[in-house]
Amino acid sequence: MHPRVESDRTLPRRLRARRWAYDGTREAFASTAHAGFEVGWLEQGALRYRVGSRVLEATPGAVVLIPVGVDHATEFVGPMRGASVHLDDAMVLAVAEAAGIALPDAPMLLDDGAALIGLGRLVHAELARDTLDARLCADALAEAMAARLLSAAPAAAPAAVDARVRRAIEHVHACFS
Repeated sequence: MHPRVESDRTLPRRLRARRWAYDGTREAFASTAHAGFEVGWLEQGALRYRVGSRVLEATPGAVVLIPVGVDHATEFVGPMRGASVHLDDAMVLAVAEAAGIALPDAPMLLDDGAALIGLGRLVHAELARDTLDARLCADALAEAMAARLLSAAPAAAPAAVDARVRRAIEHVHACFS
């Protein structure tokens, strides 16, 4: 028995938002990797992500981040409902560079994901409206999710910033009045 996809909406080249449910017993799926950053959460039930020898156990209220290109296997423990937002890797990289934060390269489990879940639910709601203004809102909310996600990640080496951008920022700081 596979999960039932309740909704699957996209903003081309920017994000994909999915809601799904599973009514069966334990089931494991083959390892896969995504082109974007997966931000997933559960509303009820439990879920396991296996990444190499690591196991991330997700329960309601927690958020799982799977970075771009990371092989992971998903295991449904029993009946559940959940959702995810897949963020475009180029957009997440742009947010990281603007903030001077390194991209996470390892999966993370955030035990208190209330802020990210709230933003994710808003992304889903805006994409469901399917209007130009809703798509613009969903895009802005996706960038807010990326910023929140990056600020929740463990500190790493700062992302490389183009020297021209660094000089422009230094000029603004020096000349701003």
